[in-house]
Amino acid sequence: MAPPLTANIQLRTNVDFSDARRRLRLEYGPASPFESEISKTLMDVDNDLKDCDTELNRIQSEINRLQARVVFLHNQHRRLEKYKTCLFSLRAPIRKLPNEIVLRIFDHTCDTNELTSRRLQTMPALLLSHVCLRWKELASAYPELWCRICIRMDRLPSFTILDFYLHSSQQFPLILEFPGKVELLKPHHLTLCATFGARSNQWKSLEVQSPPVFQTLIANSAHFSMLEKLSLEYWFDSSMDCFQNASNLQSLTVWIDLEIFPSSNFPWTQLTQLVIHHCNPRLDVLFGICPNLKDLTFDLATIGRNTGCEPTVTAQMVERLELILPARIMYGREPDESLLDVIFASITCPSLKSLLIEVDNGYKESWNKDELNSFITRSSFHLTTLSIKFIPLSDLDLIDLLCHLPSLLHLTIRESKTSSSQKSYNIGSHASFAWFPLYSLHRNLFSTCSKITEPGAW
Repeated sequence: MAPPLTANIQLRTNVDFSDARRRLRLEYGPASPFESEISKTLMDVDNDLKDCDTELNRIQSEINRLQARVVFLHNQHRRLEKYKTCLFSLRAPIRKLPNEIVLRIFDHTCDTNELTSRRLQTMPALLLSHVCLRWKELASAYPELWCRICIRMDRLPSFTILDFYLHSSQQFPLILEFPGKVELLKPHHLTLCATFGARSNQWKSLEVQSPPVFQTLIANSAHFSMLEKLSLEYWFDSSMDCFQNASNLQSLTVWIDLEIFPSSNFPWTQLTQLVIHHCNPRLDVLFGICPNLKDLTFDLATIGRNTGCEPTVTAQMVERLELILPARIMYGREPDESLLDVIFASITCPSLKSLLIEVDNGYKESWNKDELNSFITRSSFHLTTLSIKFIPLSDLDLIDLLCHLPSLLHLTIRESKTSSSQKSYNIGSHASFAWFPLYSLHRNLFSTCSKITEPGAW
């Protein structure tokens, strides 16, 4: 407890306000006595005031010293807290990881760097390099992080950031995405195309949405020795012949009409993955020019006239088949029959492992189990993954389908894009996960699965 104010001084004055007020009321006039006494008291008061001022100055100095001490201790406390944080950081588990593991984490974390967004969060390589000195040095020494570049053509890029990314990527293969459609190229578009075209020998993956951008890119390009994946959002034409010497090209996404397939020097026989956005399903033509396909996707925005293949075409290498169909968007005249039925009736896939079917809401075609079952029996494949989304499918049809797929491990069933509730179940000793929105399906399904997975059931 702080000492009282008068602890270090002795007052000479007897401070008595009641006596002073009494004398003020009674003692007045020219004959007022006690003049000498008042003078002496005033002198004592002045001396006491000086003593109080001296003590106040001393106490204020002490207060200033203590305040300075408080500030000093606060600063020391902050420094110790920071030091403690540093010591804890030295014990952080990530510091014990070797650089090779940290770089693997970086590589897994860093997705595409969108250089036209103006947000650091969309440029993960740059963001990681700003965390600490070690991460900056690691990121700078790992060009793969800087090779995944996305530039939206409907926005103006920062050429300073682009130059930094290209410099940091060194000579490593580039994964490039150019989303956004533009009809008329502006000077900055031409500069971008010239910059990336000059590095065409570094392209590993190229995805372009706008035809003028693609035409300008390849006009500034010469060699495609590293190109493995090409994705275009428009029709295949003769300009694709420039890729005839792309010896590593294996994946193509494109719009193409198989009925009027153009003569081309494009390296079709190299392709192992193909995504088609329009279909007149002349599958005999398709597998005739692409005999090595392992992954085939029909992601159809339009469907032309559906004509099957007689006899059926054997797709010996296809391991994954995905069908993404519109509800009822047609190109040309009405189709003669369901595209699903046409495809299942036209091909044989003995190596198929994954079958994925998805349609838009409003799909009206009925489920033809006979064509699919015939396709399964004819192909004699060992299917492990089946996904059926947004197709009206009865419980009995699904159970019948499962009875034809004893090797199935992964099953996904979704009835509606607007359905938010899904449940997962094991469907037998050979299956891992399934998604079923229908409660009425459970008992019949699991009863059937328990029978088909018993030893000797097949």
